[in-house]
Amino acid sequence: MASQPYTPKPVTDIFTSTDTAINRRECRRTVPMRVLALGLGRTGTASLRTALKELGFDDCYHMMSASVENPPDCLMWSDALAAKYDGKGTFGREQWDQLFGHCQAICDWPCVAFAKELIEAYPEAKVLVTTRDVDSWHASTMKTVHWRATEPELKLVAKFDWAASMYQPMLSRFWTCFWEGDFEKNGKRRFREYYEEIRELVPAENLLEYKMGEGWQPLCDFLDVPVPEGKKFPRTNDTDGFVDRCRRRNRMQMLNVVFRATVRPDIHAPIIDLTILRPELVTPGYIFLAPYRNVDPGPYIYDNWGNLVWSYAGEAGPKTAHVPRVCSYKGSEHICFFEGEQHQGFARGHGVILDRNYRVVKTVDSAGAGASADMHEFKMTPYSNGTSVLMTVYQPRQYDLTLNPRFNVERGMGWAVEGVFQEIEIETGKVLFEWRSLDHVDPSLSWTMPGSTDTSGDGLTEDTPWDYFHLNSVDKNIEGDYLISARHVSAIYKLSGDDGRIIWQMGGNSPTITTTNFVFSYQHHARWLSENATHTTLSFFDNASNGFNTSNEFSHGWIVAIDHVAGTATKTREWGAPEPEGGLLSGSQGSMQMLPNGGCHIGWGEHAHFSEHTADGSAVMYGKLADRDSNVMIYRSNKYNWTGLPPTNPAIWTYSRTGETMAFYVSWNGATEIDRWSFYTADSANGDFTYFTTVRKTGFETEHYADSMRDWSFAEALDKHGRVLGSSVIARTFRPNQLLAPFCNDRGCDQAERPPDEKLVPYEAEVLLNPDYLSPNRGFETSNYYMDDPVNDTDTHHPESAVNNEERGRGRDIFLVIVGALMGFGIMTVGLVLRSHGALKSLEPLAEGVGRKTVEMAESVSRSVRGSSGVLGGYARVAGQEDGPRVGGRGSGLA
Repeated sequence: MASQPYTPKPVTDIFTSTDTAINRRECRRTVPMRVLALGLGRTGTASLRTALKELGFDDCYHMMSASVENPPDCLMWSDALAAKYDGKGTFGREQWDQLFGHCQAICDWPCVAFAKELIEAYPEAKVLVTTRDVDSWHASTMKTVHWRATEPELKLVAKFDWAASMYQPMLSRFWTCFWEGDFEKNGKRRFREYYEEIRELVPAENLLEYKMGEGWQPLCDFLDVPVPEGKKFPRTNDTDGFVDRCRRRNRMQMLNVVFRATVRPDIHAPIIDLTILRPELVTPGYIFLAPYRNVDPGPYIYDNWGNLVWSYAGEAGPKTAHVPRVCSYKGSEHICFFEGEQHQGFARGHGVILDRNYRVVKTVDSAGAGASADMHEFKMTPYSNGTSVLMTVYQPRQYDLTLNPRFNVERGMGWAVEGVFQEIEIETGKVLFEWRSLDHVDPSLSWTMPGSTDTSGDGLTEDTPWDYFHLNSVDKNIEGDYLISARHVSAIYKLSGDDGRIIWQMGGNSPTITTTNFVFSYQHHARWLSENATHTTLSFFDNASNGFNTSNEFSHGWIVAIDHVAGTATKTREWGAPEPEGGLLSGSQGSMQMLPNGGCHIGWGEHAHFSEHTADGSAVMYGKLADRDSNVMIYRSNKYNWTGLPPTNPAIWTYSRTGETMAFYVSWNGATEIDRWSFYTADSANGDFTYFTTVRKTGFETEHYADSMRDWSFAEALDKHGRVLGSSVIARTFRPNQLLAPFCNDRGCDQAERPPDEKLVPYEAEVLLNPDYLSPNRGFETSNYYMDDPVNDTDTHHPESAVNNEERGRGRDIFLVIVGALMGFGIMTVGLVLRSHGALKSLEPLAEGVGRKTVEMAESVSRSVRGSSGVLGGYARVAGQEDGPRVGGRGSGLA
């Protein structure tokens, strides 16, 4: 029986999409084994593998076959190591054929650990060894494979990732066994011993000893194959770059670990891979985005370090959404986004407005006689004081497409998608303005013909209407006119807010503005930056491609200046993706948001990436949520300042493997102001909780390990001034029972497995359970699940006790201030009376000094009670660097 069962590749492994998940235990030999290349790794085995495949010995097994190509192979390698070094089970020709059945050759480690076994299993195969100078080999191996086999980071990744959890234990076991526990000490000796063992196993006339640099001839002569004409001998897997490649693999595998927090296992947020981060240059704020086609689609907020801050799916469940952004509604900041059902190239749904507590306060639907709202635009109308929104609608209509032969539609009525936008009054749902593309832009002007792309539609049925226009952004200026972008006509229009007529058109067919130094196509997210009677400055994301046709090598964020007198448009600024190839081409979606420092934030659309750039074009942040092959996308991303005050309680889980130490895990979905966590413990759920420790918040979920253990705990979230923001549930420390304990470590326990069929326990079997483990006997108090009130008697325990004393003493302070104020008032009154009679004139300065001191004391205590918010008893946003101009606010030219 296998020591570790096969498990399929998780659907969340999107960052290592080329890894396969073949269960070799179910495979059989399909090609003959012809070559055993048994040279030690780092003697040119990667180059030899490429060469053998070039010569027709395909496939050739190599360590990369298990480490990065088909990780479940490591399970069989672990079986082989257990059989050889531990005497557990058997591993012979049948098992080798399962593992190597698709290969005509093998090389590299861990094959070399089984040289004798493989020579016996495949006597008909030719044997060769690659070799090199032992000293240079040892130095190379120390810097590469030895480092990899002992790397702490890989051990950490193996605790979470599917592939690494199979590869790292196998690699570590092989390395320890083969080098007798110490490669640095024993490596050179074992090198010499190994090659002598091979020479003893294989007669000299049947063995080729080959060194890199000898070229094709000796290899081809030995294998009886012709020398490839015009082909240089391959050279791959140099020492330089080995560590970088491995670390890149670690990062990709950790990105696969979709955020399944210990405390909130229901939250599956993507992990951001920040390939570029210059924190000293990044604009303060939070990143707002809404990936879709991932495990839990919906709006998310991340901080500038790539840490999750908020998952809407964690509160409302996974739902497809687009363009979460901070918006002003009823005089305060809210979050607005579209929510609905995703279709190919458009969506159906409505707008959602959340308050600071992440509660839905309003949903907004399209109105009039049309379809439901579309994903491409849902934003507060500029200059409306938060009273109306702009929404797009994709409206299918019957349309006579036989009029134009270029449409290739005949013998019946066709169907077209009309691009519609509406300005809707939020409170009443009234349509304030509606514009329809068919009334102003003829389908003959489209750049995308019926049935020509994945989003165009063929125009033949109501289910496949031709999307000739593809409206994807709407903006409004202070005069009441509108700016729109339409992808399938590759044009940006200014429209009259009175009658909808086209005032000017840039791009596409029949433009009224001539572009001078640029060409754009299939663009998104056009926004006004400035405008007067003669000039307009705007920003937009130039896709330069729709996946089928291109107008530029890469996509860009652009600023364009239009001279209406000359009728020309000139590109003045450009930002591209910081990719090694020079940029990124995004065939759909995308966004560009200007930031207060003159830089910008760009979302890369069909590539689930985003970047931030300074005004000079330098990239200071580049984040990736998923590879393109995963099909996970982000329509737009943005950046804003935000203060979130979740109505939920912080979540906590505590764990102790031995009963002597314990681990705390705590998080609070959506809370932006947490600076640190304080933990309290007790011996019972309703016991006397005492202060345990305070730790800094780290990421979405904070972990803390303690050298002692108590059975019950709760946590308090503190802001940077020590004010308590909220208290968690009361949690009992989980301790694994004797059966579970062997499968646990200091961080938690392994994922459970179902026993084999022959060991299944029938339902009717008598089972004796320890009463202590019955769930109702765990000690929870139904009336005491949450710790809502401040902890009593913390003065002698809590380092923040000065803050707590201040909170508890505020009532006393207010009373003293009132008494002092009355006394001051009385003294001043008496003084004034006496002064009016000319008496006690010498006491006037004393009376005035008492009055001033009383006022100063009242103001000081008032500030203490109010905090920085100026609202008595209210929660205060901490003043600081983040309190600069809101990213995306009016007046900064932001969208």
